[in-house]
Amino acid sequence: MNLKVSIITYTLNSRQFLEQSIASVLSQDYTEIEYIFVDGGSTDGTLDLISEVNRPYFLEREITGGISRAMNRGIEIATGDIIAHLHSDDYYLHDRVISQIVEAL
Repeated sequence: MNLKVSIITYTLNSRQFLEQSIASVLSQDYTEIEYIFVDGGSTDGTLDLISEVNRPYFLEREITGGISRAMNRGIEIATGDIIAHLHSDDYYLHDRVISQIVEAL
């Protein structure tokens, strides 16, 4: 049985960092990934960059009230067996990070 991994990325005007974060998720060799973005109302092109993601994703917009509220909303949306929080200025160091975590679990 393959475990489904929900990767939740939180954004707010983070276009300058988000490209590397997205690339690191898209490069993962594990296929059972649900990709979720929770945005706090970006106006800097962040949403345009997200719209270019070439795989299924879910975008929750206009979540205000701080990072805790955004994180809680992301968890509510997620349907995976494993939930990974990946902030927009973070990234995975190599393409086997998720598969190694799943193997360990």
